[in-house]
Amino acid sequence: LLHDLLGRAQHRDPRQATIDALAQRFSVDRNQAERVAATALALFGQVESAWHLGESEHDWLAWAARVHEVGLSIAHSQHHIHGAYLLANSDLPGFTRGEQEVLALLVRCHRREIPVDALQALPERLFYPTVRLTILLRLAALLHRPRSAETPPKMTLAVDDRVLRLDLPKRWLESHPLTAMDLAQERKYLKPLGFKLELD
Repeated sequence: LLHDLLGRAQHRDPRQATIDALAQRFSVDRNQAERVAATALALFGQVESAWHLGESEHDWLAWAARVHEVGLSIAHSQHHIHGAYLLANSDLPGFTRGEQEVLALLVRCHRREIPVDALQALPERLFYPTVRLTILLRLAALLHRPRSAETPPKMTLAVDDRVLRLDLPKRWLESHPLTAMDLAQERKYLKPLGFKLELD
């Protein structure tokens, strides 16, 4: 514990080394992970004040993005579930039990239907930030689903209570019809969380 705290104080967070080791061990596509992380953190920067997110939440989102595809080492089908299992049951030096649970849930929730019951089982202090980070990670992963090195478009995410407004260039959406369809489908996935996604 002292070694952990000392490392953090000296800006050598052992949790980052843990994430790097995990990504290497399970052959995570680093380029794709960094693309998703960059977009997720860009969206984070646009809503952190409105959603009362801080440095801890920033780190959780960055780490989850960098290992969100760790489950692909087991199987492509249901890889979000496999990844969550790996994260929940691995030894992750530097992470508290609560942080490990959040990390596993973010990976579990980054695609497909969201297990609302699992999120609601979190302590209240973790529930709200985890839900909000889930939304950011889902949007980032969705926008990079083609796995292209293409620079993502300029986008704006605004939040007003439980309404999210994502502004993307119309021309970009027209040239990426599958992504546009995925974004339309995302409205259904976010509804059980009580959030409404609007596309401008």
